[in-house]
Amino acid sequence: MQNRAIVFSNNQLDNSKVEEMLIKFGRFDFSVIRCNQFDECLSFVKSTKTECDVSLVFCKNQFIDKFLNKIRSDGDEMSLIFDQAVKLIANSSKLNMVEVSTSDSISDSENSRRMLFLPLELDMATFLNEFLEKRAVHCVSIFGKTASFVEKRFDEFQSVDTEFRYKMITKSQFLHIVYYSQYLDHERLLNIFGDSLFAFSDESLQDMVVELLKKQKLSLAVAEQISAGALTSKIAVADKEFLKRKDGESRETENENERENEKKDEDFVLKKSFILTNFDELDIQNAEIEKFGEVSKEIAYELTKNLLKKSESELAISVIGNASGKCFVAVGNKEEIHVFSTAFEGERQQVLDCICEFALFRLQKFVMEKCINNSN
Repeated sequence: MQNRAIVFSNNQLDNSKVEEMLIKFGRFDFSVIRCNQFDECLSFVKSTKTECDVSLVFCKNQFIDKFLNKIRSDGDEMSLIFDQAVKLIANSSKLNMVEVSTSDSISDSENSRRMLFLPLELDMATFLNEFLEKRAVHCVSIFGKTASFVEKRFDEFQSVDTEFRYKMITKSQFLHIVYYSQYLDHERLLNIFGDSLFAFSDESLQDMVVELLKKQKLSLAVAEQISAGALTSKIAVADKEFLKRKDGESRETENENERENEKKDEDFVLKKSFILTNFDELDIQNAEIEKFGEVSKEIAYELTKNLLKKSESELAISVIGNASGKCFVAVGNKEEIHVFSTAFEGERQQVLDCICEFALFRLQKFVMEKCINNSN
C-alpha cells in the first residue's frame, strides 16, 4: 500500500511544500492529503495509523499533542527527534516491534507501522532525514512547453517501465520541473524537449544566470518597462544570495556585518538597471517610436544597444511589452544583439511572471551559446 502524508493546514502552499520535499527525497510512494478541519484530519490520521506502514502528519506544533492524545493506544512506543518531532511506532500483535534509535536513519524495511508528527513551523527536511530512507531522484527543468506536452512525454516513459515514477511541479504556465525515479539518458531528453530543456537540476533560472555570469566574470545591465522592476529584483536577490553562499564557504568565522560593509559594486553582476516610464532615459527618439511602435523588435534592439553604451556592462537585456501580454526581449553584448518575441495570457501577475522567466531563459541561453561556447 502507498504511504501517506497528511497536512493539517488552511494554506495550500504548505501542501505544495510537503509534496515537493517528499519528491526531492525520492519518495514517489507517498500520497499527500490536505485538510483544514481538525475532525476531518483526525479521521484520516486514525485510518492511516492502521492502514499504512509509513505515514507523516504535518501540523502546527500546538496540535501535535492533541492528535497524539486522540490516537495513541496502550503499548504504542513514542520518542522524540531533536526534541521537536514525535515518532510513534504503533502497537500491533501482528507486527514485530523494533525500537530504533533517533540518531539513526530508519530503513523502510523495518517490520512496524511508523508515524511521524512534524511541526510546520520548523525545517521539516531535517526531521525526515532521521525518519525516512532517502532514495535516488533525478530532475530536469523545462521552459516553453505546456504542462500537457511534458506530461505526455513522461507518461510514455512510464508506460514502458511500470517501475518508473515521476512528478511534475509547474512553477508557472510554461516553467516546469520534473522529478523522476530512474535515470534517463540526457541526449534522449534533449532530443525530446530541445531548446526548452535548460537544466538537469531544479535550480531557479535567476540563480543559474547569476552563477553563469559570475563564472564568466560578466556584468549585466537591465532595462525593463512591462515587468516594472520584477526582473531586476529577481536578479538582485539571486546576486546577493550567491555572495552570501560564497562568503559562508570562504569566510565562515568573519563577522557578517563587516563583510557586508566591504562589498563593492564590482562584487555584483548587476551593474545598472532602468525601470522605464518612458524611453528618453535610454535615448530613444520619438521619431523611432512613431515609425516602429513603442512595443516592437526595433525599439527593444535600440534599448539594449544604448544600454550597453550607457552602462559599460558586458551584457545587457531589455524587456518591453503591453497589457495584452505581448513582449519583446533583446539580449546581447557589444558583438551581437538578439531579439525575441512572445505573448502570454492570464492574470496580470501570471503574465509578469512568465515574461520575467522568458527574459531569464533567453539570457541564460545567450550566455551559454555566445559567451561560453564561443570561448571554448
